[in-house]
Amino acid sequence: MNRVLVLVLAVALLVPGTVLAAGEPAAPTRLTATAMDDYISLTWNDNADDETGFLLQRKAEDGSFRTLAELEADTEEYDDEDVDAGVTYTYRVRAFNDEGYSDWSNTDSARLSGGVPEAPEDLEAEVLSPSSVELTWTDNSDNEEGFSIERRASGGSWREIDTVDEDEESYTVTGLEPGTLYYFRVRAYNEDGESDYSNVVSVTTADVPSAPEDLEATALSSSQVRLTWRDTSDNEEGFKIERKRAGGSWSQVARVGEDEESYTATGLEADTLYYFRVRAYNEDGDSEYSNEDSVRTRAVVRRVVRLQVGSTSYSVDGQARVMDAAPVIVQGRTLLPVRFAAEGIGAVVGWDNAARKVTITLEGTTVELWIDSNVARVNGSYRFVDPENGAVKPVIMSPGRTMVPLRFVAESLGSQVDWNAQTRQITVTYPAS
Repeated sequence: MNRVLVLVLAVALLVPGTVLAAGEPAAPTRLTATAMDDYISLTWNDNADDETGFLLQRKAEDGSFRTLAELEADTEEYDDEDVDAGVTYTYRVRAFNDEGYSDWSNTDSARLSGGVPEAPEDLEAEVLSPSSVELTWTDNSDNEEGFSIERRASGGSWREIDTVDEDEESYTVTGLEPGTLYYFRVRAYNEDGESDYSNVVSVTTADVPSAPEDLEATALSSSQVRLTWRDTSDNEEGFKIERKRAGGSWSQVARVGEDEESYTATGLEADTLYYFRVRAYNEDGDSEYSNEDSVRTRAVVRRVVRLQVGSTSYSVDGQARVMDAAPVIVQGRTLLPVRFAAEGIGAVVGWDNAARKVTITLEGTTVELWIDSNVARVNGSYRFVDPENGAVKPVIMSPGRTMVPLRFVAESLGSQVDWNAQTRQITVTYPAS
């Protein structure tokens, strides 16, 4: 080996970074991909002087790298014309020779503009509830990444409230205020920008009433419950009353008109626990429910009253009592002091001196009688005291006692009246068997 070759080898071993000619070529660097009008331009730095050529690879989106071209030695650029707009392509390149392949260059990506999407059309809005609206539209583009939903209230500014994915054609807007006018519009978007807006639609959310409050249930009798509540709205058409038993299901049992704040439930079973709730309604829908309240109807108390014509002595459930005027027979009918005719079976008596009217109430039944009138009123309906004898009527007898027809009053209040002609004894049983 001559001295010159030895010297060259020695220098190569001493100087860092020195590459010997033998082996794989050096890797290209600074690969750059640039999107042009209708192709992607690629450039890189050739760092080898011993390559046979270059292998250029490409992948689309999330695909795999595939060989795009084999290029001659000393090549430092390539135009990829087989590309689709709107697709992102990633590239890499490496040199090769008879000894093998270099490492890969860096990767770089580019994308030809696909243009902004077409604007959606036929936007429509449908009210679903006082706080929600469903939007639907027609998707006119095939290159959007999604849609932007915008909203403004009357007099307000547009703002984006949400986005939805590509190919969607509907969206449900929630959290709106009842009875409020809103405007909506939609546009598509992708990496290249945003489409024009769709048409603008406006819609007013349902203006349902506010819920009644402070519901209270009070047992009036074994078959009636009084409900009261506070009306908090000014746009209801009425109220719906719902009821259930313990463990049962809710069912609507009645409606009352606007501005009402009470209702009497009738026809209930004795000694039974009931639950009640109320809500207001109008043409836009129903309010939320009031609070719930529960109440147990009164138990039925059976009473047996025995009276004797001509005697002031009588008994209630076997307990002896005395009245201040004895029952008498007038026009073939038994009359007795109103207080004892009613209170013996648990009724309440009221007197209107100006109208000369007696009012008797028991378990939700109201009986009204007028002195010297053969017509009475039971729960608002007029009827004859005795259809067979028009002379039978309430009277005032000495010493100032109001005497009423026993059978009419007792039977109107749901009692059974039995008459024993031999003993002239009357038995009143409440409730009737």
